Amino acid sequence: MNAVAKVRVIDTSVVLAASLDGSNAAARFIESCTTAGATIAASRFMPLEAIHVVKNLGAAVSDLDQYFSHVSLWLSVDDALMIEAARLSGPVRGADAIHVAATLRIAGPAVEFFTHDRQQAAAAEAEGLEVFDPVTDGPNGVPAANPPGRP
Repeated sequence: MNAVAKVRVIDTSVVLAASLDGSNAAARFIESCTTAGATIAASRFMPLEAIHVVKNLGAAVSDLDQYFSHVSLWLSVDDALMIEAARLSGPVRGADAIHVAATLRIAGPAVEFFTHDRQQAAAAEAEGLEVFDPVTDGPNGVPAANPPGRP
C-alpha cells in the first residue's frame, strides 16, 4: 500500500521567518519539504502579503523568490473564498482567515498547516486543521516537547 504524499500548506509567517528573521529552522523546513516529496501549498494571497511586509520594512523583496519557488500548489483566492473566510469562527485576523479558509478547501488527512503565528495557529486548530510551527516544532512537523510560544 502506498503512503499518501503530504501536502504542507505554509502561510506568510513561515516565509517571513525564513527571510526576515533569519530562521534557519523555517528555511530548512521549506527546503526539506521538496526533498521529502511533500507538496508545498500556499494561498495566492501569501506572496502579496509577504512582498508588502518586506517592502514596508525596506528589505530586499528578491530574497522571497527562493521561498516562493518551492510552492507547487497555489490555492486560489476568489469571491467564494472571501465569504468562507468571513464565516470562520473565533477571533481571527482577515489575512489569517484567507490562509485558513484556503487550506480548509483541500483539508484531509494528508494536509498539514504550517504557521509561525500563534493567533493564526489557534484559528486553524479551531477549524480542525493539523497545525505545526516549523520554527518551534521539531523537524518535518513533529511537535517538539513543550514548544515555546505555542497556544
